[in-house]
Amino acid sequence: MILYDAASLAVTALQLGQFLPQHYEMAVKKSAVGVSPWLLFFNSLYTYLVALELILVDTTVCTASHFRCFMHAQPLIQMVGAAFLCATMWYWFLKYYDANHNQADAFKPPPYFTPQLAPVTFFNAFLFISAAFTAVGFALLQIFGRTSYPLVTYAQWCGLLAAALNAIMWIPQIYVTASYGHKGDVSVWWVLSSVLMDVVYSVYLARMGEHWTVWANNVPDGVQTTVLLLLILRLEYLDDIAGVDDYGNPIHQHAHETDMPMQPDESQPLLFRTDPRHRDQLQQV
Repeated sequence: MILYDAASLAVTALQLGQFLPQHYEMAVKKSAVGVSPWLLFFNSLYTYLVALELILVDTTVCTASHFRCFMHAQPLIQMVGAAFLCATMWYWFLKYYDANHNQADAFKPPPYFTPQLAPVTFFNAFLFISAAFTAVGFALLQIFGRTSYPLVTYAQWCGLLAAALNAIMWIPQIYVTASYGHKGDVSVWWVLSSVLMDVVYSVYLARMGEHWTVWANNVPDGVQTTVLLLLILRLEYLDDIAGVDDYGNPIHQHAHETDMPMQPDESQPLLFRTDPRHRDQLQQV
């Protein structure tokens, strides 16, 4: 039991901690270059729908100790926390998108990733859809009760929709990163943590007895994040050979601007290499 509790707490820490690197990346660099608003839209809506599914069907009345009740609520804590951390990524993205937008024309997105769709449009759509699903869910709860067939069916459909979103969630980001040709402000640690958590979290939720609609969506997510991780590592390697930063700017250009010699640090691990200076290839999609 002690080992199981420790594993549950570790999964909670990993599940919530995986989003922090992307928050840090955008906050410290004051930039959102190369981050697709489609990814944030799908990610925030997916985590919200899974959290809503768990909230609607949770019939637990805990009569044990506070600690045991806390441990029993770990899946709910994990998904509600994940929904919050995903939704709050919009703060950094919207704050820095306009500052980075249109500073260069090097990256031209295709029509179906049209720049005419402003980032705030994605955010407003997320808020509207989330509010609509929540209103319907709590209306069914008040009318039919928590264990009723209509409410349980609705909650499971929320989970299925979340699975569908997760099945395509990272595809826009893979396309954007491949087209941009550089890592930009996509956190390698976020992607790497997502790969690991897709495996660990699926096994954990299944062992907790959660419905398969809660955890099966991690399977396609794991495939996509693995592809994105390999793509980013390859681009980082090519940029390192070419002597450019995460945005395609020559590193010697920064050295000239600061009148200081600046060469790539060969002793620094590739995953840690960042350059917070402003860059010239900043067209967002």
